[in-house]
Amino acid sequence: MSPLLALLATVVPLSLLAAASPVIFLNSATFVLRGQRSSAWGYLTGNALVLLPIGIAAAGLLGAATATQLDRDIASRTVDAVLGLVLLGYGAWLVRRAEHPAPTGGGSRRGSVPFGLLAMATNFTTLPLYISAAQHVGNARPPLWAATLLIAGITVVTVTPAWLPLALTQVAPTLLNRFTRTPPESQTPRRWTVGTLIPIAACLLGGAILLIHAAGFVGHQL
Repeated sequence: MSPLLALLATVVPLSLLAAASPVIFLNSATFVLRGQRSSAWGYLTGNALVLLPIGIAAAGLLGAATATQLDRDIASRTVDAVLGLVLLGYGAWLVRRAEHPAPTGGGSRRGSVPFGLLAMATNFTTLPLYISAAQHVGNARPPLWAATLLIAGITVVTVTPAWLPLALTQVAPTLLNRFTRTPPESQTPRRWTVGTLIPIAACLLGGAILLIHAAGFVGHQL
């Protein structure tokens, strides 16, 4: 397998798992269904403004790395080990929270770039997976143009929940309404729903993948 294909085989699954964010999707879809398309675009912009600087820094595009390939591999897998543990811990916390759901409350939110910034900056499922994908790009040391395209690509994939409602409203508005249908506020929330299972699965699966990658280096050295 070519180095580029091997890199894609690593970062694409991580990016897809990073995009598993029902909260981001529901927030964006709410703006779209209310006819607040400009707010939805602002929300998407806020998401991207959080991810891009992190992705650029994690990939090392702001400076030339001087470490040897072995040093970079060790650093990459160490980062994966730490992020994997963070994801597993957060996934366990999500399971515990699902066992004790809080009542759903109403209240409208303003659509804006700051809201998008806050939502992504506190998205502890997405960020570790996105950081891992970006640092894999940096570790592979592709040409600058390829690294730039890869960071842009994984960012677009990661913010899929934010731009997908804008696309669905053009091609399948009925489907968008079905996705965002919620029970009455007086109804007791269920413990296990698609909205709770998706981030839990993304955390646990993503954490396992990162830890397997980190452990692979140790096994190779042994």
